Amino acid sequence: ARRLRLRPRSPPRRRGRPRPEDKAASVAKTGNVTARAFVAQSVPHTRSAVQMATLANAEATSTSVKTLAADITRTQNAEIGTMQRVDARLANDGIKKGDLGMDQHMMGMDMNASTLRGAKPFDAKFIAMMVPHHQGAIEMARAELAKGSNAELKTLATNIVSAQQREI
Repeated sequence: ARRLRLRPRSPPRRRGRPRPEDKAASVAKTGNVTARAFVAQSVPHTRSAVQMATLANAEATSTSVKTLAADITRTQNAEIGTMQRVDARLANDGIKKGDLGMDQHMMGMDMNASTLRGAKPFDAKFIAMMVPHHQGAIEMARAELAKGSNAELKTLATNIVSAQQREI
């Protein structure tokens, strides 16, 4: 004799709305509060690096600083785009912004990029500001690598650590 197994039936799916269990699975795949915190703090950090690099493109005297500045502008504008795109998905999944647990100094954000304008000697001032700025980016990226759960942001964080250690 054949037995029928009865399973509890899932509630009917409302058109256009995911079931709560689908939403939970989606959130687990896309990220966590650390990922949102990484983006929330990294985007303004990266924008300030681009501001400094833009000034360096105009005011630096050495070719090596101008080359570094052009590379920073190109790569970090792309990073901003990636972070904003991922953050939009995380927000859409209902993930709240967390905190990386880092103060402005640890993130290399306790300086004002506008102090570079007209600095003499410019190249030395730019490097003196960019080194701790990059060190802060590395610390933020390490926090994402340690506690984040978004694969795309973890890849970005790995690339940030590698590139900015090389630039330092």
